Amino acid sequence: MSKSKGLQLTPYRDDEEEEEEEAGGSSSSAAIPLLIQDEPDHSGEVLPGYYDAVDGPAQVVEGQNGGVRGARRGETEGEADSDAPPEFAVYVPKVKRIKTKLGAGDILTVSHDEHLNTDGEALHRWLLEQSWKPPCVQVRIIGTHNETKRTGNKTERSSVTDFDLTCNFTHLLLEQNSIGVPTLATVPPDQKAHRGHGRFKSVAKDLEEGGTVRDWADQYCEDQSSLKEFVMKKVVIGHDQAYLKQQIERCIRSTNYLGNISIRFPIYDTRVEVHPANRISKLRKTEWFRWIFYITFLWIFAWPYLWFMTKRYHVATMTWRMSRTMQNEDGQTWRESIMSEEEWMAQWGPALKRAAKAGRKSCVSFEDVTAAQAGLSGEAGVRTPTPTGNATVDGALGFLAGVTSIASDFRNSRNEAIGWGGDSDW
Repeated sequence: MSKSKGLQLTPYRDDEEEEEEEAGGSSSSAAIPLLIQDEPDHSGEVLPGYYDAVDGPAQVVEGQNGGVRGARRGETEGEADSDAPPEFAVYVPKVKRIKTKLGAGDILTVSHDEHLNTDGEALHRWLLEQSWKPPCVQVRIIGTHNETKRTGNKTERSSVTDFDLTCNFTHLLLEQNSIGVPTLATVPPDQKAHRGHGRFKSVAKDLEEGGTVRDWADQYCEDQSSLKEFVMKKVVIGHDQAYLKQQIERCIRSTNYLGNISIRFPIYDTRVEVHPANRISKLRKTEWFRWIFYITFLWIFAWPYLWFMTKRYHVATMTWRMSRTMQNEDGQTWRESIMSEEEWMAQWGPALKRAAKAGRKSCVSFEDVTAAQAGLSGEAGVRTPTPTGNATVDGALGFLAGVTSIASDFRNSRNEAIGWGGDSDW
Protein backbone atom coordinates (compact mmCIF):
# COMPACT_ATOMS: atom_id res chain seq x y z
CA MET A 1 0.00 0.00 0.00
CA SER A 2 1.43 3.42 -0.91
CA LYS A 3 2.29 5.88 1.81
CA SER A 4 0.04 8.89 2.17
CA LYS A 5 1.61 12.29 1.95
CA GLY A 6 0.55 15.00 4.42
CA LEU A 7 -0.19 18.60 3.39
CA GLN A 8 0.68 21.47 5.77
CA LEU A 9 -1.80 24.32 6.00
CA THR A 10 -1.40 27.79 7.42
CA PRO A 11 -1.59 27.69 11.22
CA TYR A 12 -4.82 29.06 12.70
CA ARG A 13 -4.57 32.11 14.90
CA ASP A 14 -7.25 34.00 16.71
CA ASP A 15 -7.55 37.79 16.80
CA GLU A 16 -5.75 38.20 20.13
CA GLU A 17 -2.66 36.38 18.86
CA GLU A 18 -2.56 38.56 15.74
CA GLU A 19 -2.75 41.72 17.84
CA GLU A 20 0.07 40.51 20.13
CA GLU A 21 2.36 39.80 17.18
CA GLU A 22 1.67 43.17 15.70
CA ALA A 23 2.60 44.68 19.06
CA GLY A 24 5.88 42.75 18.97
CA GLY A 25 5.01 40.35 21.79
CA SER A 26 5.52 36.60 21.66
CA SER A 27 2.58 34.20 22.01
CA SER A 28 2.69 31.76 24.90
CA SER A 29 0.93 29.03 22.92
CA ALA A 30 2.60 27.59 19.88
CA ALA A 31 0.63 27.30 16.67
CA ILE A 32 -0.34 23.67 15.94
CA PRO A 33 -0.52 22.87 12.27
CA LEU A 34 -3.65 20.84 11.13
CA LEU A 35 -2.72 17.80 9.12
CA ILE A 36 -5.27 16.05 6.80
CA GLN A 37 -4.31 12.58 5.73
CA ASP A 38 -5.58 10.83 2.65
CA GLU A 39 -8.24 8.08 3.08
CA PRO A 40 -6.87 4.58 2.47
CA ASP A 41 -7.98 3.00 -0.77
CA HIS A 42 -10.21 -0.09 -0.09
CA SER A 43 -11.55 -0.50 -3.59
CA GLY A 44 -9.80 -3.82 -4.02
CA GLU A 45 -11.03 -5.39 -0.73
CA VAL A 46 -14.08 -7.70 -0.31
CA LEU A 47 -16.68 -6.27 2.05
CA PRO A 48 -18.08 -8.53 4.83
CA GLY A 49 -21.51 -10.11 4.44
CA TYR A 50 -24.64 -8.41 5.79
CA TYR A 51 -26.31 -9.94 8.84
CA ASP A 52 -29.81 -8.77 9.87
CA ALA A 53 -29.80 -9.55 13.58
CA VAL A 54 -33.32 -9.83 15.07
CA ASP A 55 -34.27 -10.80 18.60
CA GLY A 56 -36.39 -13.87 18.01
CA PRO A 57 -36.41 -16.99 15.87
CA ALA A 58 -34.00 -16.97 12.99
CA GLN A 59 -35.19 -16.87 9.41
CA VAL A 60 -32.94 -19.28 7.57
CA VAL A 61 -31.77 -17.62 4.36
CA GLU A 62 -28.34 -18.62 3.11
CA GLY A 63 -26.20 -15.81 1.73
CA GLN A 64 -23.42 -15.87 -0.77
CA ASN A 65 -20.83 -16.28 1.99
CA GLY A 66 -22.49 -19.42 3.39
CA GLY A 67 -23.83 -17.66 6.49
CA VAL A 68 -27.36 -17.75 7.90
CA ARG A 69 -29.32 -14.54 7.79
CA GLY A 70 -31.32 -13.86 10.93
CA ALA A 71 -28.90 -15.65 13.26
CA ARG A 72 -26.79 -13.51 15.54
CA ARG A 73 -23.03 -13.47 15.09
CA GLY A 74 -21.31 -16.43 16.69
CA GLU A 75 -24.56 -18.51 16.70
CA THR A 76 -25.41 -21.50 14.62
CA GLU A 77 -28.88 -22.19 13.24
CA GLY A 78 -29.77 -24.54 16.10
CA GLU A 79 -28.66 -22.05 18.73
CA ALA A 80 -30.81 -19.34 17.18
CA ASP A 81 -33.88 -21.62 17.14
CA SER A 82 -33.36 -22.55 20.79
CA ASP A 83 -34.13 -18.96 21.79
CA ALA A 84 -37.55 -19.04 20.08
CA PRO A 85 -40.62 -18.73 22.36
CA PRO A 86 -42.58 -21.93 23.06
CA GLU A 87 -45.59 -22.76 20.94
CA PHE A 88 -49.04 -21.73 22.28
CA ALA A 89 -50.95 -24.47 24.08
CA VAL A 90 -54.52 -24.35 25.44
CA TYR A 91 -54.61 -24.65 29.23
CA VAL A 92 -56.32 -27.85 30.38
CA PRO A 93 -57.75 -27.45 33.90
CA LYS A 94 -58.65 -30.15 36.37
CA VAL A 95 -62.31 -31.09 35.93
CA LYS A 96 -64.61 -33.63 37.54
CA ARG A 97 -67.99 -34.90 36.39
CA ILE A 98 -70.60 -35.27 39.13
CA LYS A 99 -73.82 -37.23 38.83
CA THR A 100 -76.70 -35.20 40.19
CA LYS A 101 -80.05 -36.26 41.59
CA LEU A 102 -82.02 -33.94 39.29
CA GLY A 103 -82.68 -36.67 36.73
CA ALA A 104 -81.47 -39.97 35.36
CA GLY A 105 -78.21 -39.52 33.51
CA ASP A 106 -77.74 -35.86 34.46
CA ILE A 107 -74.10 -34.85 34.89
CA LEU A 108 -72.58 -31.68 36.32
CA THR A 109 -69.18 -30.45 35.06
CA VAL A 110 -67.25 -28.81 37.93
CA SER A 111 -63.76 -27.35 38.18
CA HIS A 112 -61.92 -26.04 41.24
CA ASP A 113 -58.82 -25.18 39.23
CA GLU A 114 -56.96 -22.24 40.76
CA HIS A 115 -55.83 -20.86 37.40
CA LEU A 116 -59.44 -20.51 36.23
CA ASN A 117 -60.14 -18.42 39.32
CA THR A 118 -57.28 -15.99 38.70
CA ASP A 119 -56.99 -15.65 34.90
CA GLY A 120 -60.03 -14.35 33.02
CA GLU A 121 -58.54 -15.29 29.64
CA ALA A 122 -58.04 -18.92 30.74
CA LEU A 123 -61.60 -19.08 32.09
CA HIS A 124 -63.03 -17.64 28.87
CA ARG A 125 -61.09 -20.07 26.67
CA TRP A 126 -62.16 -23.02 28.82
CA LEU A 127 -65.81 -22.04 28.41
CA LEU A 128 -65.30 -21.92 24.63
CA GLU A 129 -63.79 -25.42 24.78
CA GLN A 130 -67.14 -26.71 26.09
CA SER A 131 -68.57 -26.33 22.58
CA TRP A 132 -67.48 -29.89 21.71
CA LYS A 133 -69.59 -31.28 24.60
CA PRO A 134 -73.23 -30.90 23.54
CA PRO A 135 -76.10 -31.30 25.99
CA CYS A 136 -78.08 -34.53 25.91
CA VAL A 137 -81.52 -33.79 24.42
CA GLN A 138 -84.20 -36.44 24.98
CA VAL A 139 -87.92 -37.07 24.95
CA ARG A 140 -89.37 -39.25 27.69
CA ILE A 141 -92.78 -40.89 27.27
CA ILE A 142 -94.40 -42.50 30.32
CA GLY A 143 -97.73 -44.30 30.38
CA THR A 144 -99.42 -45.05 33.72
CA HIS A 145 -102.76 -46.19 35.08
CA ASN A 146 -104.22 -46.51 38.57
CA GLU A 147 -105.09 -49.76 40.29
CA THR A 148 -107.43 -49.91 43.25
CA LYS A 149 -107.27 -53.01 45.41
CA ARG A 150 -109.81 -53.70 48.16
CA THR A 151 -109.06 -56.14 50.94
CA GLY A 152 -111.89 -56.29 53.46
CA ASN A 153 -112.39 -52.77 54.76
CA LYS A 154 -109.00 -51.65 53.44
CA THR A 155 -108.55 -49.97 50.08
CA GLU A 156 -105.15 -49.53 48.44
CA ARG A 157 -104.61 -47.31 45.43
CA SER A 158 -101.38 -47.48 43.46
CA SER A 159 -99.99 -46.21 40.18
CA VAL A 160 -98.72 -48.75 37.66
CA THR A 161 -96.28 -47.84 34.90
CA ASP A 162 -97.28 -49.41 31.60
CA PHE A 163 -94.28 -48.17 29.60
CA ASP A 164 -91.39 -45.76 30.02
CA LEU A 165 -89.72 -44.87 26.71
CA THR A 166 -86.79 -42.58 25.95
CA CYS A 167 -85.58 -41.25 22.60
CA ASN A 168 -82.42 -39.25 21.97
CA PHE A 169 -82.37 -36.06 19.87
CA THR A 170 -78.71 -35.10 20.35
CA HIS A 171 -77.69 -36.37 16.90
CA LEU A 172 -80.14 -33.88 15.34
CA LEU A 173 -78.36 -30.78 16.64
CA LEU A 174 -77.10 -28.62 13.78
CA GLU A 175 -73.73 -28.10 15.45
CA GLN A 176 -73.30 -31.87 15.79
CA ASN A 177 -73.53 -32.08 12.02
CA SER A 178 -70.94 -29.35 11.33
CA ILE A 179 -73.59 -26.71 10.60
CA GLY A 180 -72.54 -23.61 12.52
CA VAL A 181 -70.97 -23.48 15.96
CA PRO A 182 -72.52 -23.11 19.43
CA THR A 183 -72.96 -19.48 20.49
CA LEU A 184 -71.39 -18.30 23.75
CA ALA A 185 -73.10 -15.15 25.02
CA THR A 186 -74.34 -13.38 28.13
CA VAL A 187 -77.91 -13.16 29.31
CA PRO A 188 -79.73 -10.01 28.12
CA PRO A 189 -79.20 -6.94 30.35
CA ASP A 190 -82.93 -6.66 31.06
CA GLN A 191 -83.21 -10.30 32.16
CA LYS A 192 -82.93 -11.06 35.84
CA ALA A 193 -79.89 -13.19 36.66
CA HIS A 194 -77.26 -13.68 39.33
CA ARG A 195 -74.62 -11.04 38.60
CA GLY A 196 -72.28 -11.45 41.55
CA HIS A 197 -74.53 -9.65 44.06
CA GLY A 198 -75.31 -12.58 46.31
CA ARG A 199 -78.34 -14.84 46.26
CA PHE A 200 -80.87 -12.52 44.66
CA LYS A 201 -81.24 -12.01 40.93
CA SER A 202 -80.96 -8.58 39.34
CA VAL A 203 -80.94 -6.83 35.98
CA ALA A 204 -77.89 -5.06 34.54
CA LYS A 205 -77.66 -1.56 36.00
CA ASP A 206 -75.29 -0.09 33.45
CA LEU A 207 -73.39 -0.92 30.28
CA GLU A 208 -70.51 -2.40 32.25
CA GLU A 209 -72.72 -5.07 33.81
CA GLY A 210 -74.12 -5.91 30.38
CA GLY A 211 -70.69 -6.72 28.97
CA THR A 212 -69.28 -9.77 27.24
CA VAL A 213 -68.51 -13.17 28.71
CA ARG A 214 -64.83 -12.21 28.81
CA ASP A 215 -65.69 -9.11 30.86
CA TRP A 216 -67.62 -11.20 33.35
CA ALA A 217 -64.79 -13.74 33.51
CA ASP A 218 -62.37 -10.95 34.43
CA GLN A 219 -64.78 -9.61 37.03
CA TYR A 220 -65.18 -13.07 38.55
CA CYS A 221 -61.40 -13.56 38.77
CA GLU A 222 -60.95 -10.12 40.37
CA ASP A 223 -63.52 -11.00 43.04
CA GLN A 224 -61.59 -11.94 46.19
CA SER A 225 -64.53 -13.67 47.86
CA SER A 226 -63.85 -17.22 49.05
CA LEU A 227 -67.48 -18.18 48.36
CA LYS A 228 -68.26 -17.59 44.70
CA GLU A 229 -69.21 -19.53 41.58
CA PHE A 230 -69.28 -18.97 37.83
CA VAL A 231 -71.93 -20.97 35.98
CA MET A 232 -72.48 -21.42 32.25
CA LYS A 233 -75.74 -23.02 31.14
CA LYS A 234 -76.20 -24.94 27.89
CA VAL A 235 -79.41 -24.11 26.02
CA VAL A 236 -81.16 -25.82 23.08
CA ILE A 237 -83.51 -23.85 20.81
CA GLY A 238 -85.37 -24.45 17.56
CA HIS A 239 -87.34 -27.50 18.75
CA ASP A 240 -91.12 -27.52 18.30
CA GLN A 241 -91.90 -29.43 21.46
CA ALA A 242 -95.61 -28.58 21.46
CA TYR A 243 -96.08 -30.16 18.04
CA LEU A 244 -94.06 -33.25 18.97
CA LYS A 245 -95.97 -33.71 22.21
CA GLN A 246 -99.28 -33.61 20.36
CA GLN A 247 -98.15 -36.04 17.67
CA ILE A 248 -96.54 -38.52 20.08
CA GLU A 249 -99.67 -38.68 22.22
CA ARG A 250 -101.79 -39.19 19.12
CA CYS A 251 -99.46 -41.99 18.03
CA ILE A 252 -99.76 -43.81 21.37
CA ARG A 253 -103.53 -43.31 21.53
CA SER A 254 -103.85 -44.96 18.12
CA THR A 255 -103.08 -48.26 19.89
CA ASN A 256 -106.27 -47.73 21.95
CA TYR A 257 -104.28 -46.98 25.08
CA LEU A 258 -106.58 -45.73 27.86
CA GLY A 259 -104.09 -44.72 30.53
CA ASN A 260 -102.35 -41.45 31.34
CA ILE A 261 -99.54 -40.27 29.06
CA SER A 262 -96.79 -37.98 30.30
CA ILE A 263 -94.38 -36.49 27.74
CA ARG A 264 -91.35 -34.45 28.78
CA PHE A 265 -88.28 -33.12 26.99
CA PRO A 266 -85.43 -33.27 29.52
CA ILE A 267 -82.01 -31.85 28.66
CA TYR A 268 -79.07 -33.24 30.62
CA ASP A 269 -75.45 -32.17 31.04
CA THR A 270 -76.38 -28.48 30.87
CA ARG A 271 -74.34 -26.89 33.67
CA VAL A 272 -70.64 -26.00 33.75
CA GLU A 273 -69.45 -24.59 37.07
CA VAL A 274 -66.24 -23.02 38.34
CA HIS A 275 -65.58 -22.73 42.08
CA PRO A 276 -62.58 -21.52 44.11
CA ALA A 277 -59.86 -23.98 45.07
CA ASN A 278 -60.41 -23.61 48.83
CA ARG A 279 -61.51 -26.47 51.06
CA ILE A 280 -65.03 -25.21 51.74
CA SER A 281 -65.88 -24.99 48.05
CA LYS A 282 -64.54 -28.48 47.40
CA LEU A 283 -66.44 -30.03 50.31
CA ARG A 284 -69.68 -28.48 49.08
CA LYS A 285 -69.41 -30.66 45.96
CA THR A 286 -68.42 -33.82 47.87
CA GLU A 287 -71.37 -36.19 48.21
CA TRP A 288 -70.32 -37.99 51.41
CA PHE A 289 -69.70 -34.68 53.17
CA ARG A 290 -73.15 -33.44 52.20
CA TRP A 291 -74.73 -36.61 53.55
CA ILE A 292 -73.04 -36.00 56.90
CA PHE A 293 -74.67 -32.56 57.04
CA TYR A 294 -78.05 -34.06 56.17
CA ILE A 295 -77.87 -36.83 58.78
CA THR A 296 -76.57 -34.59 61.59
CA PHE A 297 -78.91 -31.70 60.64
CA LEU A 298 -75.94 -29.33 60.42
CA TRP A 299 -77.39 -28.10 57.14
CA ILE A 300 -79.92 -26.12 59.18
CA PHE A 301 -77.10 -23.80 60.28
CA ALA A 302 -74.76 -24.03 57.29
CA TRP A 303 -77.32 -23.71 54.50
CA PRO A 304 -78.56 -20.17 55.30
CA TYR A 305 -74.99 -18.88 55.58
CA LEU A 306 -73.90 -20.41 52.27
CA TRP A 307 -77.16 -19.35 50.64
CA PHE A 308 -76.69 -15.65 51.33
CA MET A 309 -72.88 -15.34 51.31
CA THR A 310 -72.08 -17.08 48.01
CA LYS A 311 -71.55 -14.66 45.12
CA ARG A 312 -73.06 -16.14 41.99
CA TYR A 313 -72.13 -15.29 38.42
CA HIS A 314 -74.83 -17.00 36.32
CA VAL A 315 -74.47 -14.81 33.25
CA ALA A 316 -73.11 -17.08 30.49
CA THR A 317 -75.08 -19.30 28.11
CA MET A 318 -74.00 -21.55 25.25
CA THR A 319 -76.72 -22.17 22.67
CA TRP A 320 -77.20 -25.20 20.42
CA ARG A 321 -79.85 -25.32 17.70
CA MET A 322 -82.21 -28.01 16.45
CA SER A 323 -83.18 -25.71 13.57
CA ARG A 324 -82.62 -22.17 12.33
CA THR A 325 -84.35 -19.75 9.98
CA MET A 326 -82.48 -18.96 6.76
CA GLN A 327 -83.11 -16.28 4.14
CA ASN A 328 -81.93 -16.03 0.54
CA GLU A 329 -81.21 -12.97 -1.58
CA ASP A 330 -84.83 -12.75 -2.72
CA GLY A 331 -86.04 -12.46 0.87
CA GLN A 332 -87.52 -15.96 0.97
CA THR A 333 -87.11 -17.74 4.30
CA TRP A 334 -87.01 -21.41 5.17
CA ARG A 335 -86.32 -23.55 8.21
CA GLU A 336 -83.04 -25.46 8.13
CA SER A 337 -82.80 -28.65 10.18
CA ILE A 338 -81.32 -32.12 10.03
CA MET A 339 -84.78 -33.67 10.33
CA SER A 340 -88.10 -31.88 10.75
CA GLU A 341 -90.61 -32.88 13.41
CA GLU A 342 -92.89 -34.37 10.73
CA GLU A 343 -90.06 -36.48 9.32
CA TRP A 344 -89.06 -37.64 12.79
CA MET A 345 -92.59 -38.79 13.60
CA ALA A 346 -92.86 -40.64 10.30
CA GLN A 347 -89.62 -42.49 11.04
CA TRP A 348 -89.95 -43.12 14.78
CA GLY A 349 -93.73 -43.36 15.20
CA PRO A 350 -94.05 -47.10 14.36
CA ALA A 351 -91.20 -47.95 16.74
CA LEU A 352 -92.83 -45.94 19.56
CA LYS A 353 -96.14 -47.76 19.07
CA ARG A 354 -94.44 -51.15 19.08
CA ALA A 355 -92.39 -50.35 22.22
CA ALA A 356 -95.42 -48.96 24.07
CA LYS A 357 -97.55 -52.04 23.34
CA ALA A 358 -94.67 -54.24 24.51
CA GLY A 359 -94.59 -52.40 27.84
CA ARG A 360 -90.93 -51.57 27.49
CA LYS A 361 -89.08 -49.42 30.00
CA SER A 362 -85.94 -48.54 28.06
CA CYS A 363 -84.51 -46.43 25.27
CA VAL A 364 -85.94 -46.77 21.76
CA SER A 365 -82.98 -47.18 19.41
CA PHE A 366 -82.32 -47.18 15.68
CA GLU A 367 -82.56 -50.99 15.73
CA ASP A 368 -86.17 -50.66 16.88
CA VAL A 369 -86.85 -48.21 14.05
CA THR A 370 -85.38 -50.65 11.52
CA ALA A 371 -87.44 -53.54 12.89
CA ALA A 372 -90.64 -51.49 12.80
CA GLN A 373 -90.01 -50.32 9.24
CA ALA A 374 -89.35 -53.90 8.15
CA GLY A 375 -92.77 -54.88 9.51
CA LEU A 376 -91.40 -57.64 11.74
CA SER A 377 -93.88 -59.25 14.09
CA GLY A 378 -93.66 -59.46 17.85
CA GLU A 379 -92.81 -56.94 20.53
CA ALA A 380 -89.49 -55.98 19.00
CA GLY A 381 -89.38 -58.03 15.83
CA VAL A 382 -88.54 -61.71 15.48
CA ARG A 383 -85.25 -62.27 17.25
CA THR A 384 -83.01 -64.84 15.65
CA PRO A 385 -81.98 -67.41 18.29
CA THR A 386 -78.27 -67.92 18.80
CA PRO A 387 -77.18 -71.08 16.93
CA THR A 388 -76.10 -73.92 19.19
CA GLY A 389 -74.68 -76.20 16.49
CA ASN A 390 -77.40 -78.80 17.09
CA ALA A 391 -80.01 -78.82 14.33
CA THR A 392 -82.73 -80.23 16.59
CA VAL A 393 -82.16 -77.65 19.34
CA ASP A 394 -81.93 -74.76 16.87
CA GLY A 395 -85.18 -75.86 15.25
CA ALA A 396 -86.94 -76.03 18.61
CA LEU A 397 -85.69 -72.56 19.59
CA GLY A 398 -86.85 -71.14 16.28
CA PHE A 399 -90.28 -72.72 16.74
CA LEU A 400 -90.61 -71.27 20.27
CA ALA A 401 -89.59 -67.81 19.02
CA GLY A 402 -92.25 -67.98 16.33
CA VAL A 403 -94.94 -69.09 18.80
CA THR A 404 -94.00 -66.27 21.17
CA SER A 405 -94.18 -63.75 18.35
CA ILE A 406 -97.62 -64.97 17.28
CA ALA A 407 -98.90 -64.83 20.87
CA SER A 408 -97.57 -61.30 21.24
CA ASP A 409 -99.26 -60.19 18.04
CA PHE A 410 -102.54 -61.74 19.18
CA ARG A 411 -102.35 -60.01 22.55
CA ASN A 412 -101.56 -56.65 20.96
CA SER A 413 -104.41 -57.01 18.48
CA ARG A 414 -106.81 -57.84 21.31
CA ASN A 415 -105.61 -54.85 23.33
CA GLU A 416 -106.13 -52.53 20.38
CA ALA A 417 -109.64 -53.89 19.94
CA ILE A 418 -110.88 -53.58 23.55
CA GLY A 419 -108.44 -50.99 24.87
CA TRP A 420 -105.60 -51.40 27.32
CA GLY A 421 -103.90 -49.48 30.13
CA GLY A 422 -107.12 -48.28 31.75
CA ASP A 423 -107.70 -47.92 35.49
CA SER A 424 -108.62 -51.17 37.24
CA ASP A 425 -110.65 -51.84 40.37
CA TRP A 426 -110.49 -55.23 42.03
